Amino acid sequence: TNIGTTIARHYHASERIRQPKTMKPPRPFITTLLLFLLPSTTLSLSTNLNTPAKTITTPVIICPGFGNDKIDYYTPLNQPYSTSLHASLTRRGFENIYTLPVSRPDWIRVAGGLFDPRFYTATARPSGFGYGWYLDRLKDTVERAYEECGGEKVVLLGHSAGGWLARAAMADGVWGETTTAAAAA
Repeated sequence: TNIGTTIARHYHASERIRQPKTMKPPRPFITTLLLFLLPSTTLSLSTNLNTPAKTITTPVIICPGFGNDKIDYYTPLNQPYSTSLHASLTRRGFENIYTLPVSRPDWIRVAGGLFDPRFYTATARPSGFGYGWYLDRLKDTVERAYEECGGEKVVLLGHSAGGWLARAAMADGVWGETTTAAAAA
């Protein structure tokens, strides 16, 4: 036999993955993600989509990803509401769900970052020309959710760029560069 054929057969045989005889169905992604975000005493989720979970008053803010619109989290790609992230959270018992008010044309503002001299020295901040508008809206939405829900801690659920922008907004827990500069002084 040809040595190449023998090596190829051995390689393909070693690549086979044995599946366990019994596999549990995977839990929905969002359930797993939220388990890490909320204290276990506050959380009681149902894995059955037809059985409503215990009501959860903790406010959740959906932070849209780059190029996404608020509507994408209510009727994604013109699909029924029942297929949306918002509906999924509602089925799991969340009653205070907010979505950051972002539309597709808003994302053109990211190009404004090119006018920030710090962009060219790799010292630009998320609160600068490119994404400052997003962080301002996030701050307003967090404050609104916090007040409307009686001072409950707020969960930020970020999709794609919305995740890293939410993290940038939280930074050290202080809103805004001027407050951060004053705290550092």
